[in-house]
Amino acid sequence: MKLGRCPVCHHHVNLEAVAQDEAAREMMAVVARLTPAIATSCLSYLGLFRPFKSDLNNGRALRLLNEVLNMTCNSQALCQALDQTVSNIANSRNESGDTKPLSNHKYLTKVLTSIQGWDTNTGMQTNAIATRPHSNSKSAVSSAILDIEGTDWANSHES
Repeated sequence: MKLGRCPVCHHHVNLEAVAQDEAAREMMAVVARLTPAIATSCLSYLGLFRPFKSDLNNGRALRLLNEVLNMTCNSQALCQALDQTVSNIANSRNESGDTKPLSNHKYLTKVLTSIQGWDTNTGMQTNAIATRPHSNSKSAVSSAILDIEGTDWANSHES
């Protein structure tokens, strides 16, 4: 199933091909269950781990995503910390010309713990990944992909 075109390189995006990779399938399911703000922030943050001359391995991306989502149940603080981390590292890379990918979450942890109330749930929706059971079944992945239609970010292009 050709989904559309990549907004960057304009090649077709084929969901069937992506779903052939177990880690990519699981990552799509995880991202589909996140709020639009957390999903966007997490994916931007994961881009900081991508090697300059190659792509980020799907298995590593899934592991990193799960680690990030398990840092706190405070979605608002996590989103703020992710956005601040991406912005600060992008600015630093622009100034220094350094393209070395991140290797750990130390900087994100430092930013997150500096946010007041980061370790409490402030009434925001908790991260879906932190409370859902782990499942590799194709039906769970299919269900998560279908859940995309119910999100406001999936329909934002229609406005």
